[in-house]
Amino acid sequence: MMKKGTFVVFLFLFQDILTKINILSTQLQSKKATLGNSVNLINGIVKTFETDRCSDKFKIIWKDIKEFADNLDISLDISKSIF
Repeated sequence: MMKKGTFVVFLFLFQDILTKINILSTQLQSKKATLGNSVNLINGIVKTFETDRCSDKFKIIWKDIKEFADNLDISLDISKSIF
């Protein structure tokens, strides 16, 4: 069972990132993909990641993490360095 708060935080962050990467990957593997469309897709993903690097986006993710942890009685005491 997941009892480490850091694991839950990383789980949610990676889920957010990998969902976007999966969409890009699927589109790039399409038989209809062209070089021009691929460049636009990649630039769009880069722009999305750049805009997601803000406190507002993290607040949304943190709310989901907190709700998940509260429902499963997981402590989010991550005061120690996680790296």
